[in-house]
Amino acid sequence: MQDRRQERRLRYHWPVWICLDQGQRVIVNGHMKDINSQAAAFTMRPSGRHVSPNQHLLARFEVPRFCEDGSMAVVEFARWGQVMRVENANGHGIQVVLRFHEPLPFRPGHQDHCLETEPMLV
Repeated sequence: MQDRRQERRLRYHWPVWICLDQGQRVIVNGHMKDINSQAAAFTMRPSGRHVSPNQHLLARFEVPRFCEDGSMAVVEFARWGQVMRVENANGHGIQVVLRFHEPLPFRPGHQDHCLETEPMLV
C-alpha cells in the first residue's frame, strides 16, 4: 500500500484533548499517535458521542520543538480541524485523523533532531 503522506510525521504519545462540540462543553482526552504541520492522528476511547468523517473538532495538544543546542521546548496548540478518517484502534477505542484548518507554524517531523533517526517520542 502506498503511503499518502506528503510530509514526514513526528510520532509521539502525549495527551490530546478534543472538544466534540462548538460550545466546547464536551471534552474527551486521547493520545497523539503522530503529527505533521497539516494533520494529526490520535487515539481515543469512545465517549458515548459519535465521531465521524467530516465532523469539525477542536484539538488541544503540545508538540516538542527541538532547539539547535539539543534542548527541547514544548509548544501548545489549539486547532480546529475536519475529521478525515475514523478507524478501530485494536478494539480498545478509535483512531481519528484530523486535518487542521490552519497549519502549524513548523514541520514537527522535519526538525534537525528528527531527521537523524525515525522521529518518535514516547
